[in-house]
Amino acid sequence: MSNNILNRDYLLSNTFLILGVCALYLNSIPITTADSAIWLKLGDLFWQNLVVVTQDPFSFLKTKEMIYPSWGAGAIYSVLNSIGGIKFVDFFHKFYHLVFIFLSILFNKTYFSNKLNLSKMIFLFLSIYLGTFFINRPAQLVTIPFLLTIFIFFSEKKTHPILKIFYTLIIGAFWINIHGSGILFPLFVGLSFLISFWKRKAICPISLLTLLISISILFLTPFGTDLFPYILETSIVSKARGITEWDPIFSRYYLEQTIGYFLLLAYSIYEFSQSRIKQNYLPPFIAMNVLALSGIRHSALPAWMAPIAVKENPLTKEQTKRNPTKGFQVFTVILLFFGLLTFFPFIQRIISPSQFMEFNKYSPVEMVKLIDNEENIFNEFEFGSYLVYSVPNKIFMDTRNIIYSEEQFEEYKEIMLAGPKMKSLLDKYDIQWILVGSSRKNIVTIIEKSPKWKVIQKDEHFFLAQKI
Repeated sequence: MSNNILNRDYLLSNTFLILGVCALYLNSIPITTADSAIWLKLGDLFWQNLVVVTQDPFSFLKTKEMIYPSWGAGAIYSVLNSIGGIKFVDFFHKFYHLVFIFLSILFNKTYFSNKLNLSKMIFLFLSIYLGTFFINRPAQLVTIPFLLTIFIFFSEKKTHPILKIFYTLIIGAFWINIHGSGILFPLFVGLSFLISFWKRKAICPISLLTLLISISILFLTPFGTDLFPYILETSIVSKARGITEWDPIFSRYYLEQTIGYFLLLAYSIYEFSQSRIKQNYLPPFIAMNVLALSGIRHSALPAWMAPIAVKENPLTKEQTKRNPTKGFQVFTVILLFFGLLTFFPFIQRIISPSQFMEFNKYSPVEMVKLIDNEENIFNEFEFGSYLVYSVPNKIFMDTRNIIYSEEQFEEYKEIMLAGPKMKSLLDKYDIQWILVGSSRKNIVTIIEKSPKWKVIQKDEHFFLAQKI
């Protein structure tokens, strides 16, 4: 009996340590609005009309019809924003990620019940760090459905066939309506089906039915079959337009993510060589690593899997003799410290005033306060989402680059680089405001020298000018 208590104490200690440190780390990440804010406003329109909006109302350009699998995330963001504003949306994302980490610990009790050594800690926090690639974005909401799918279909724990079908319906429908990565759901179910077939050497009707249901769920969106060519087009167009998150795995823009992923991969290969990767989890783990090698944005997928894919022998008698009470107390203090930082934000502002609950450099928080009319804005596309959230003005472009034509994207580059057609394009769209990064020397220099424009403000990150 005492051994079980000690075993439980080890699990609690490790849980407090991991969640406490991760919470402190997550709180240090600035608020990102490049994706969440635009989906939030689309979510507002959904609740107002109870219809998924397909024509963009935010740009003064003539855009393509919108197909977006993140419509469900937008509906959630809208509700959260009505409760506590965009900072509450940010808090929700970070809390959601902590719940995901807690579930990872819960689903791998044996591994986390053992004492954590340095190499284990590095591996775990590396996977957790890499897994925050999509923090504050709809893709981050995929983490829990992703984890549940892996656990239900690949763990050694048997799930009743009827329950498995029920879980398939719920998880699959949620996933595909939150993010386009829902196309991975039938892949996981299919891998599970193949493993079942390999072991039994016969087709299990329930497994086959579950697979067919998982495929049919992909069509349970407001966009039906149009979703699949959209996902393919998004990948092709985003790469062609130089959107950095679609870069190959060797990305100079995400150097830390690249190095971190290859460290994780090396450690995973080592664990496999020591027979410490769970056999059932090996097929999806390999599949996610292959996908990660195709692009930097996919490096989060094996990182999400890593904490539940590894295994370790049960506690030895010598380990159970150790009393972890002291560690438990230390980790409780860490958790309480995080609680104080979370519920009393002014404490962390004193400790780190430039980080806690601050917006990142793509959110022109102060600049929007200087825009005093509703006329057209030419904006750096990464600022578009926050502008849509903050002001009623029509914008030029935002991060949903897929809805803009190639001609419009070329016009965007022409203005940003202060090309020969810049003046005619500004007149063509009756642009009265310009908001770009202050580092964009081409356009900033031209506008500063022009007698037709007045510089409203220029600081370290932003440049705002108004037509006279």
